[in-house]
Amino acid sequence: MLGARPPLPAMEGGALPIRRHRRALVRAVSERPFLIVTGETGSGKSTQLPKYLYEAGEELRHGAIGVTQPRRVATISVAQRVAEEMGCALGSVVGYQVRFDDCSSEVRPRGVGVGTLLPRAVGAPSL
Repeated sequence: MLGARPPLPAMEGGALPIRRHRRALVRAVSERPFLIVTGETGSGKSTQLPKYLYEAGEELRHGAIGVTQPRRVATISVAQRVAEEMGCALGSVVGYQVRFDDCSSEVRPRGVGVGTLLPRAVGAPSL
């Protein structure tokens, strides 16, 4: 089927470019209150990094793991993918929050739409 995502085993392990930088990224996040990560589309920024941080316990140190996406559909899709790869139900450990739709309670990692994050960041500069 055109556009279907790869099966989970194809994306596990070292298949994505971000895997080579796992330790450095986790270390960088542990040393800073926030981090902006850039990379090519499909490198694993949105799906793998939240899992690495969760596994390293970063949500306990910093209080949240947030991943922003420019569009509502992308935010929800990334959260679904991360939940699927982590083997949990969406909304239990992994969730998302977009305008008029919050499937997260206090879960971490959480996908957050830019339209939801920006107003919160303005009101809470420490975000």
